[in-house]
Amino acid sequence: THNHHNPQIVTPQRAKKDPQRRAKLLLGWALGFIMVSSTFGFLMGSSFNGNSITYGKYQFRQEQDNTFTVKIKGKVQTFYFLPDQLQNVNITGDPVGTLQTSQAIAISFVPNQSNAQGVDLLRYLLEQEFQEKGTYVIHGATTSLPALQQISCANASSFVPVIVIAPGNATSIDESDDCVTIRSPSAAGFIQAHDRLKYGMLGVME
Repeated sequence: THNHHNPQIVTPQRAKKDPQRRAKLLLGWALGFIMVSSTFGFLMGSSFNGNSITYGKYQFRQEQDNTFTVKIKGKVQTFYFLPDQLQNVNITGDPVGTLQTSQAIAISFVPNQSNAQGVDLLRYLLEQEFQEKGTYVIHGATTSLPALQQISCANASSFVPVIVIAPGNATSIDESDDCVTIRSPSAAGFIQAHDRLKYGMLGVME
């Protein structure tokens, strides 16, 4: 089905993959940094007992690599932050509702951000997340780049919502007209935004 109000997003037979190895190295680097800075951070609302943390009806387990795992609907999910550590992520619109049921999704970014590593990391995490759900992922950038088509909020439709990763002074997730803009000044903030979206889509946080 085509949405005639929006410029079409081209869906190639095989989306060109970013080097996964680089993303994994980045992930290790960023997580090491985050764990150092958030060891201080069990906030009110979660009760911490050994390596087990309770949040509402959910029982989280802190793993040796400092990630948190929780069983939701019979499946183990991994997070980098607890729900309590994400209260500072500002949300407007309905990003979860927009992304929850799409068959395809476009992930785009503003090039040449000072936080390029954080952007690459978030693109990688989102791609993994949506592919696991069986959602087709299209990659782009807000301005034309080699091997990436130009995709912005102007291309968003209910059939193919767009996520735009952009620079910002604070970590936020804003949805408007089927376009979700994620902003953050840091790699840690982008990972927080990823976790906040994932908690929302799994029904752990509203």
